[in-house]
Amino acid sequence: MSKTPHLVAILLAGLAVLPLATAAQEPTATVAQVRLGTFDSRVVAIAFYRSEMFQESLAEVRAAHEKASAAGDSETTAALEQDMRAKQEHIHRQGFSTAPVDEIIARIEAQLPRIAQEAGVDVIVSKWKLAYRSSSAQVTDVSMRLAAEFKPDEATRKILLQIPSTQPVSLAELKQHED
Repeated sequence: MSKTPHLVAILLAGLAVLPLATAAQEPTATVAQVRLGTFDSRVVAIAFYRSEMFQESLAEVRAAHEKASAAGDSETTAALEQDMRAKQEHIHRQGFSTAPVDEIIARIEAQLPRIAQEAGVDVIVSKWKLAYRSSSAQVTDVSMRLAAEFKPDEATRKILLQIPSTQPVSLAELKQHED
């Protein structure tokens, strides 16, 4: 008589018991809670646009405009003026509404791990991009920590502290003012 059918029966019986044994031996799994850092994009925008970093970039554009104007280059002058009008509209959407500030956050990207660690958070996201969070989610506002990277002066810090107590202007309402 062959031993193969007997071995197969033993293996199948062992496999049938394996899930029960494994389940009984597994410790109760605990779910790690992700700590979420949120920021008000308006705070970040105003901190950046009032910063020396932005003022320096603005000075470069002004210098280019003056140079083009002095040279009688009306095409370049007009293009720079159009760019600045578009930039002003963009600044308004970020500073007064909920437009994303991705290009501003990119300027401090290297500091984000340090900011997250100091704040005790695992993730940093705009509060306007947060579609859902449970009531048990651990959330910390990191707006001022992000703003600090742009070295705001005392007057700017006072403004930044007031922003979260105001509702953002809707993008539609801003659009009406721009037209």
